[in-house]
Amino acid sequence: MREEEKLARDVYLTLYDKWGLRTFTNIAAAESTHMDAMGVLLERYNIDDLKIVYQNLLKGSRDHMRSFYMQLSRNSVDYQAQYMTSEGLSKILNTDMERGAVINNPNFRFQIG
Repeated sequence: MREEEKLARDVYLTLYDKWGLRTFTNIAAAESTHMDAMGVLLERYNIDDLKIVYQNLLKGSRDHMRSFYMQLSRNSVDYQAQYMTSEGLSKILNTDMERGAVINNPNFRFQIG
């Protein structure tokens, strides 16, 4: 889980280097915070708590994808899914931002495909 946060951070830093949009550095900073928090949580909590944390991190990743897509759209960039199905991306983009609603059920699953 921590490696996924590091990968996400690195992707957004690369996107910032390419396009210079502040949105990407903001998201990269959030991913760094998630990565650091995950390190602490891995040392502190049991597996059910980690499942809850992981579900919340996935929720954040979906929100980041929505923000990323909106920013590209504003700049007339046509984004096509690269590492997930077009249907999965569409489902994420066509659902509301998930801010504020903390998922506390370790069995929760957002179905994207």
